[in-house]
Amino acid sequence: IVPNFWCEHQEPASINATKLAESIREKYFAKAEDDDSPDIIISTHAGTLVTLLIRESSVYMYVMLGEGGELPLDTTLPPNSRWHIEKSSDGQSGALVCELFFAPCSVGSGNVESELAEIIIDFLGELVAL
Repeated sequence: IVPNFWCEHQEPASINATKLAESIREKYFAKAEDDDSPDIIISTHAGTLVTLLIRESSVYMYVMLGEGGELPLDTTLPPNSRWHIEKSSDGQSGALVCELFFAPCSVGSGNVESELAEIIIDFLGELVAL
């Protein structure tokens, strides 16, 4: 857990990956290897395969793009989208990524996984709409 002024007296806690995947499954297929898994694989009904990485104070989601790391020509990201393209250092590949930050002290509250899942589902909905 990242040190946080507002949470300095709370016990360290973590996000339960299995619970998060179960909450995401209300809308999309999601699978975690176990409770402590650092990643979750999500498949949308549009066939998009998303990898979600659980980090210390954020959730990082990405979709690998095809050769050249570009979106298909008929697809554009809305200007206010939380999704953006990140290219590899050699420019040969890229990914569509989205990072969601959360307050570490909300972890351990008993419902952080369901709260995060609701936000993640909204961001995945934006991706599916593309």
